Amino acid sequence: MAEIGRDAPTLLETHWNARAVAGVRIISDATDPEGGAAEVQVIVKYADGGIYEDDFSFVLESGAWKVRKESSSQVPSG
Repeated sequence: MAEIGRDAPTLLETHWNARAVAGVRIISDATDPEGGAAEVQVIVKYADGGIYEDDFSFVLESGAWKVRKESSSQVPSG
């Protein structure tokens, strides 16, 4: 995610078919290039006001990172 920078909202919208994204905050990320795995935890605020915590698990395949597993849960407002 550090390499994505300000393009992160656009990538979420296009690659994960998400609603329009208003912002992304990276909570944690860890990469093990030798083991071919990575984990990223983010908070996503969508343009409609919904806020979600998303956890992504990546695997390195043929030199490219691919999403292996993704989970999402809505953050209660208030």
